[in-house]
Amino acid sequence: MKIDNLYKIDKSEISHESDLSSAACFLVTLDKSHRIFTGHFPGTPVLPGVCTLQILKDCLFSLTGESLLFSDISQCKFTGMVDPCADEKLSVNISKKKISESLLLINATVSVTDCDRIILKFKGKCSTL
Repeated sequence: MKIDNLYKIDKSEISHESDLSSAACFLVTLDKSHRIFTGHFPGTPVLPGVCTLQILKDCLFSLTGESLLFSDISQCKFTGMVDPCADEKLSVNISKKKISESLLLINATVSVTDCDRIILKFKGKCSTL
């Protein structure tokens, strides 16, 4: 569920390696004038980490067509901040593998598109709702 036009998914490239695994790259544009940045933080806007996770979740929905729940997160490392004025475009790279009927193994990174600076490293499992 997108957060009131905070971002839009501009483009996706999906490669299906097999029936059980696939990889994808999504290009996302942030709305630097979104109201969330007036409170987080006034004068020095930063994309909240929870919003980065929601962007990942929405990209996963675009990849799978299914509503998913993060059921087990083994790694969720935020490695940098996102200033929406300077870092307007993000790349979301996802690798998924189906490990059971309702469970996916996910490896993902979110990075600033212009400089390939990684801001999130994610490993975990998602279950279908």
